[in-house]
Amino acid sequence: MKTPKRPCTPSSPASPGTRSALFSALKRDLELHDRIEEQVFDPMVEAHLKTAGFQARDKQAHEDVEAALARLDALAIDDKDWAPSFLAMQALLLRHVADEEVNIFGAVRKHVSAGALEALGQQMRAAKAEQHKAA
Repeated sequence: MKTPKRPCTPSSPASPGTRSALFSALKRDLELHDRIEEQVFDPMVEAHLKTAGFQARDKQAHEDVEAALARLDALAIDDKDWAPSFLAMQALLLRHVADEEVNIFGAVRKHVSAGALEALGQQMRAAKAEQHKAA
């Protein structure tokens, strides 16, 4: 997922149509990322780290973000609760990303060879390209 050059916040002056399109793109990208992570990254983590602790915590974080996305999806884009719900989802997502980067990725870098990490990156890029073709 690419980081926007100029962050978009729920209070950004955007039309409901623009906000809706941006949210749809964000949701699609997060779902794509999640599928690739489950298909490619998670099996490698399980094989190399041999611990369910990381996976259970990560799975719960994914479920929390997915539930927050579903709540947002159920609200009208101009509903007064949409912006606070977006901020809550954003906070969950940022905590999850920080946890992955510090704890999971740190452990993976310690226990997985550079060659295996390079192969993993290639697999993830290929899966992303394949998913984009299918979309």
